[in-house]
Amino acid sequence: MKKQFYLTTLLLLILFISNCDKCPDSGSGNTHNVYPPDIPIIFPYNDTSRVRFLKNGTDTIIFISQGLKSTYIKNGVANGNCAGTDRLQQISLKMEKDGNESFEIIETSNSDNEILINVNNLFFGYYSSGQLASFYPLPLKSYLINSVKYDSVKILTKVGSNDTIIFKPKIGVLKIKSNNTYEKIK
Repeated sequence: MKKQFYLTTLLLLILFISNCDKCPDSGSGNTHNVYPPDIPIIFPYNDTSRVRFLKNGTDTIIFISQGLKSTYIKNGVANGNCAGTDRLQQISLKMEKDGNESFEIIETSNSDNEILINVNNLFFGYYSSGQLASFYPLPLKSYLINSVKYDSVKILTKVGSNDTIIFKPKIGVLKIKSNNTYEKIK
């Protein structure tokens, strides 16, 4: 009786193992890069850019580019019953006045084109399916900032707050409203 039990268990174990999906090596993910024509649309500043803003309607401040940076982050992906790891390119550019005042634009090369804008550790984000270069200019909103009218701007707000960023592709951040208000001076 014991012999029959062991043979049945062994047979079931062999059937179970032989029916498992064969998974590729866990390091076999893909590398995804940011679509190159998106870069000047999302990052209109260069390594030496200086952008003037009016802070709270009274003080003129200058944000200075800290340079365009490219890194890769790992992202777990489902592959049927297997899990792999993709490498996603992340491009960022930080504009800084001093250690206390800055904003940073970040694009990650996932399928949703994740764009984040970090203002002093307050994150705003949006997603756009497809390649951004083929989507702009979109018929978005028009906005008047310091007597200059900007068409096709993207307005990002935080749910449950008055925190807002106004962003225009190829021009950059136009207005930041959080604890302080910053408006771009042309």
